[in-house]
Amino acid sequence: MRANPIVIFLLASSFSLTGQEYKIMLWSFPIVTVKMNSEAPGKISFKTESIGIMDYIWPHDNSYTTHYDTTNFGLRHFSKKIKQGDFKQKLSCDFNSDDSTLIYNGNTVPVPDSVQTIFTLLARITINPLEYIDTKWFPMDHEGCSYLGRFLWS
Repeated sequence: MRANPIVIFLLASSFSLTGQEYKIMLWSFPIVTVKMNSEAPGKISFKTESIGIMDYIWPHDNSYTTHYDTTNFGLRHFSKKIKQGDFKQKLSCDFNSDDSTLIYNGNTVPVPDSVQTIFTLLARITINPLEYIDTKWFPMDHEGCSYLGRFLWS
């Protein structure tokens, strides 16, 4: 059982912002805390943890750390530690600049130097003007799968 689509949907649809701490609400009930930490330029960390009734229904404690190039927001290192009920997973990847690949636990994936993740896109919107990133397509990677992503501001 994976929570990534659910967590992303809930984060995008119903959260209240308090600095770098987010509380995801469902029908006015707090269900998840999300803590974002930008410890240093080029590094962003997220931690999600179930709270309230969600902790009894579907307990989870997930952490994600991303290192990126500060000029193009290209992914340089990513790690995650997932604990959702009985399911546990650890995954990490590193960018190899010699051949422009991501190495996921021994598997090699060719990517452009500026490949993004959901986390580098979140870092990007805190720095780049909205006019600059609006409607631009960005190459993205999610655990070895390539996608395109963009922002649409109205």
